[in-house]
Amino acid sequence: MPKTKRKITPKIGTVHLTRNKTEENDKHSLRERRDRRKKDKVPSTATVCHKEDPLFSSSDEGTSPTVLYLSYKLKRFENVQYVIKLAEECEKRIQRLNKNLVQEGQISSDVKIELRYVGKITEDNLRHVTHRKGREQFSKEQDTWKASPLICFQNDLPFDTAKKLLSVEEACHKILVTSNSNGEGAVNEEKNITIVDYDHVQEAITRCLEEPVRDLLHKWDLVLNNEEKTEEALLIRTDIGNIRKQLLCEEYKTDSVPLSSNVGTQNIIPEDVKTYLLSSRNVNAFGIWDKSTFKVLVKKGTNNKMFHEEIQKINADFFTKYILDVETREFIVKKFTIRQGDTILTSSRNVDNDDSKKGTLGGFVTKEDDPNTKYAITCEHVIPFEDGSAYTSYTPVTRIGDCVYKSKIKDFAAIKIEESITNNCDTTFRRDDHKKTNARVYKDHIKEEIGTVHKIGGATNVTSGSIASKEFHYKCPEDNGKSHCVFLVRGRDDAFSREGDSGSLVFSRPKEATHSYVNVLGMVAGRAEDDEMLSCCYPISPSLEAFEKSFVKTVKFKDNLSPSASSSSSCSSVSPSSSP
Repeated sequence: MPKTKRKITPKIGTVHLTRNKTEENDKHSLRERRDRRKKDKVPSTATVCHKEDPLFSSSDEGTSPTVLYLSYKLKRFENVQYVIKLAEECEKRIQRLNKNLVQEGQISSDVKIELRYVGKITEDNLRHVTHRKGREQFSKEQDTWKASPLICFQNDLPFDTAKKLLSVEEACHKILVTSNSNGEGAVNEEKNITIVDYDHVQEAITRCLEEPVRDLLHKWDLVLNNEEKTEEALLIRTDIGNIRKQLLCEEYKTDSVPLSSNVGTQNIIPEDVKTYLLSSRNVNAFGIWDKSTFKVLVKKGTNNKMFHEEIQKINADFFTKYILDVETREFIVKKFTIRQGDTILTSSRNVDNDDSKKGTLGGFVTKEDDPNTKYAITCEHVIPFEDGSAYTSYTPVTRIGDCVYKSKIKDFAAIKIEESITNNCDTTFRRDDHKKTNARVYKDHIKEEIGTVHKIGGATNVTSGSIASKEFHYKCPEDNGKSHCVFLVRGRDDAFSREGDSGSLVFSRPKEATHSYVNVLGMVAGRAEDDEMLSCCYPISPSLEAFEKSFVKTVKFKDNLSPSASSSSSCSSVSPSSSP
């Protein structure tokens, strides 16, 4: 009897199968096996299979491979969800620039992910794909994401047999998960099969799912490149570049800019250039600007042309990589009057009183050997006195503690939390979607690969931006003209920070399939007086190192959340008076 194909129409949130029909006996046998599986009490996380009772074995006689379709919520794939949401916001910016440039609704985060499996599938296999909990519910109107990889777990099958199973259907990507670690990252060019071990399944799937985002960003970039080079269009192209830096499916290529071999936060600019400019009375500020510009701001009366020539002679190699731009203007940082998110006060008076100043409680660090000893960190200019007290902005106003450490050169202050309220302090870090996460101090110099950054402030809550300058030096009038080293962040769609945001911690998401932590880069101190879109931020690593050296042995952010807790929890922003 010739074989015919029959497709069973899928239902939302369920499994559907495609298989070749054989003789009636084979059909009856398959029906019996399905009935047996229905009787088993199988947890919905594995949908239809037990580890010891696989859904399908390729050795079943008289059948062709069964393709299992499973639907997942987008949030199960964190990096995919993150870049899709960033691209959604970017599309809105392009629409505001010119509605005719791109079609509206080309990308949406209101989608479900559909993965296809072939061969033997067990509960343990599926746990390596995502920590999915409970039965997924989908609306009938919800679209399916454009990319859908075909996945085969080798399990106890011969390698060639498992590979052959992937020829059952066409797919954007075909992924073979081997039972050992020898195949990590290998690609079978002939059949376009990605071969990975169990530890790299999520990454391989993420790379596939991100490709439609990558293609759309590339398309938008080409469209904008043909438009008039307005400031807004250039900023949107920067935004597109930042999103592409987050894509696992696109390897980021750094510019061939020489960096010092010493790891640190202030080693991008060569020492000879830095020494010359710091010693010059004509220089107001200088630093890296965007990707390939080295900007020097000089005082009025300076011969810019002559100064330009003098600087280039100092380090000719450096200025073949960076375009030197000398401007006559000042760089003044407007330090925000004192206002991870909560507003803190330096006076117990009513918040509406002019004498009451506000700032932001950036976050909490604890002593490594004594987690009950907690410190709230904020900006130095937020706390007017060496032993000044800090208070909550809630009613009734509550004293948090006293300032025990201040550094003007780093605009950093630490407040030791009162023992009476330490149990009411939620020391867990929050990311831009307010979910709990682990926090890691970013100890390297800020690299070109850093894309979108975020902060949670007392005044503006969550904002996003991009690095405008990885390293910038300016002479601080509040510190007797001493040179301060900062990095600059440009707001993505609005100002990155405003009055009351001083002390907010700047962080970025990792370029990984799952986001179990964030990298804390620095602390917001203020904004450029002549450009409200630019925020001035101090690197956090040297500030914490100086605090440890002067006051405590070792401190750290909370970093003991499990990956599943980090990716699934959600609550309001950090508050010293909220419950843990």
